[in-house]
Amino acid sequence: MRRIALALTLLLTAAAALANPLDITDIIGGWDNPQGGTGATIVNVDDQGTDTIRWPSNATAQSGYDFTPGDDITGIDGVPLPGDQVLLGEFVHINFAIPIGSAITSVEYDFGFTVNGTPTSFSATFDFLHNETPNPGDDIVTVSASGGTEITVDGDQHYIFTLLGFSEDGGTTFSEVFSSPEEGSNEVELYGLITRVAVPEPATLALLALGLVGVAGFARRRAL
Repeated sequence: MRRIALALTLLLTAAAALANPLDITDIIGGWDNPQGGTGATIVNVDDQGTDTIRWPSNATAQSGYDFTPGDDITGIDGVPLPGDQVLLGEFVHINFAIPIGSAITSVEYDFGFTVNGTPTSFSATFDFLHNETPNPGDDIVTVSASGGTEITVDGDQHYIFTLLGFSEDGGTTFSEVFSSPEEGSNEVELYGLITRVAVPEPATLALLALGLVGVAGFARRRAL
């Protein structure tokens, strides 16, 4: 049984390797649905430019968020573990003193990209929770994702998207929480992970069957 399990693992991994790599282009997004505070101003731009939200509206002193989607990424393998780590974009918290009670409590970022030339192949909503702490304490930003976990290419290649979170060290470590110091523009990167779901093609299934038959026959001979 141990040999059969090993054969199954190896052949499924080989099946995953047969799939074509992903090309991710046209990474885009936009801020939406701010909650709390006394009003916010959103400016979303076309293409892969920087999208901004500022609060409170029409005030001289404002805080806010910037998000700049990442560059195109080509040749993503998505092999099972560790998968392919993807830089989704750069997040900036503009953190300055504002009137008490004027900050938002949350905002959504609608995110998407094109896969292998198919527009808006993937879309998800990133939820940013904002904790405006009393000065001089750091404000706290928490990110999570809702929806949009599956990526299907050409009908037979299946991938899973996972939001890894913020990284302050270039993608070595990740956290869903970003601690943003007062009186500055604080930058952090946002990362995701794309992993392939191994779905063997017919030829690979035949190879798998032959392999399992061979292993089973060997096990029977050893048992005699």
